[in-house]
Amino acid sequence: MIPIDRLREVRTMRDLRVEKARLRYEALMAEKDLADSTRAVGKVVTFFTLFRRAAVGARYAYGIVSRLSGFFSGLFGKKSRKRRAGEDPGSEKVYY
Repeated sequence: MIPIDRLREVRTMRDLRVEKARLRYEALMAEKDLADSTRAVGKVVTFFTLFRRAAVGARYAYGIVSRLSGFFSGLFGKKSRKRRAGEDPGSEKVYY
């Protein structure tokens, strides 16, 4: 859309042709920038980059799950080890 300020400057048919040519040039430059941007995105987003990012994400999630698993097994594993050893987990040995 043509700004109102520029339309006020148009007095003759020649001014109108110049403004029309300028708008065509701006549209072509915008199309070129858009094409360049889509080509750049196409170069960045490939199958291998998507696969690599998914693998890194899976490795990160696996690390979190393994840490939580280790934490909870350490937390609840003490009771089960005492039970297997034949001790009552609630009683403590008292030495006199």
